Amino acid sequence: MQMREKKRYSVDASSSPLSSSSSCLKLCRCRNQKKKTERSWPVLKELLQNVGGIAYLPSWTGDDPCGSKWDYIQCDGTSVTAIELKNTGLHGQLPSSLNSMANLQSIALQGNNFSGPLPSFSGLSSLQSAYLNYQSFSAIPSDFFHGLSSLTLLSLDYSPLNISDGGWMLPGEIVELRELITLSLTSTHLTGALPSFLALLPNLQNLHLAYNHLYGSIPPPFASSPKLVSLQLNNQIGAHPLNGTIAPVAGIQSLSQLWLQVNAFSGPIPDELGALVSLKDCRLNDNYLVGPIPVSFESLTSLSSLAVQHNSLVGPLPR
Repeated sequence: MQMREKKRYSVDASSSPLSSSSSCLKLCRCRNQKKKTERSWPVLKELLQNVGGIAYLPSWTGDDPCGSKWDYIQCDGTSVTAIELKNTGLHGQLPSSLNSMANLQSIALQGNNFSGPLPSFSGLSSLQSAYLNYQSFSAIPSDFFHGLSSLTLLSLDYSPLNISDGGWMLPGEIVELRELITLSLTSTHLTGALPSFLALLPNLQNLHLAYNHLYGSIPPPFASSPKLVSLQLNNQIGAHPLNGTIAPVAGIQSLSQLWLQVNAFSGPIPDELGALVSLKDCRLNDNYLVGPIPVSFESLTSLSSLAVQHNSLVGPLPR
């Protein structure tokens, strides 16, 4: 196979289902449920020390973050349910004991530059959303995903995870995250084959794994993904990026955004891809696809963006 220089395309955040507006997830406020014992105050005090002290978070005084109404902290009664530190310009490490905050439902760190190893999130069974993207985390623990039974959104984009170990692989226990809607791991040094168990997640709508080191083909079970709306597998890095047929994605009836560009996919574009009535954004450029663009694309009234350049396609573009 002829090697080609891979072109890095910028990602337009406005076109992605992950936007700042989506951070306003409703937190569960089940007051009639017995709350779990937690250790929020010591964890938050350690976080305060790690980011440089009271000069950076001046309202974080005393030993009662809920009663004293600390900025960026949300509570349900005396229990801390959210750490909302986005756009505060902080640097430092997250406390290793973060998963002792048993009632934590949301953590948002966008607009900061946290570094060091990620702490384990194991056992945070109330956690629903974790915006950890655009940081400088250096490692992810092997038990990070254990017990996250309420998780609906995880964004870890653009952190150099486990580089010294050659990257990291998605653990099979992710299949237990039955509530997961968005999994966004763009440019996190993810490696290995694309796991077929991701297709088994019953509520998964957004799967973003671009700019990683994935290889092999798209597993056939993806054709049966029940709710997948946005699939970004573009720009895999390395001598052997994703390859083979793109036929499995043509079976995803709910698909609206498909980014497969700058890989090594081959074979024809399936006729069934042009029958996906919800498809709006389809990027297949810079692969090894052959043959004509199916005439079925002409009936896609929802399609607003189609990129197929730098393949070996023949015939006219659909009208």
